[in-house]
Amino acid sequence: MRYCFRSHGGIGAARNRGIDLSQGKFLAFLDADDLWVEDKLARQMAILENYPDLDIVFGHVRQFISLELDEGIAKKINCPDELMLGYVTGAMLIRRNAFLRVGPFETRWQVGEFIDWYLKAVERDLKSLMMPEVVLKRRLHNTNTVIRERKSQTDYIRILKASLDRRRRVRNQYE
Repeated sequence: MRYCFRSHGGIGAARNRGIDLSQGKFLAFLDADDLWVEDKLARQMAILENYPDLDIVFGHVRQFISLELDEGIAKKINCPDELMLGYVTGAMLIRRNAFLRVGPFETRWQVGEFIDWYLKAVERDLKSLMMPEVVLKRRLHNTNTVIRERKSQTDYIRILKASLDRRRRVRNQYE
């Protein structure tokens, strides 16, 4: 494990720095407030080893409310009981070369940097698989980025518009 301190520059910048420092053929991400299930990497690696044409393996996510939250605050947080499809960084294992074909995380977004990256991955036809098992336990608390950055939620609309604009440009090239 290597520790690297940097001034706060956002989630995308922090992840990009970690990627720059990494040396392996695969990339996996874990936010400080979330938990991987015990054998997440082993199960996902087995899939990538068995399917060499596959670029990304995702798994499901179980959300839970942080135990240290005040009961009044905890009641205000929506925490669905059902499993969630894990289209989030913490539930992903990706081949480094596939990640690099898409490029780094965008650093201009306060929220939604993974959605932006994933839309680009889809646009570049990366092949992915969703495991039916839980691989990530996502902690919900009153300082989650999405809650803390409510004023930046318009980033999601800008991200979707940017994806639509890219797709239109590609479509227009072939018309």
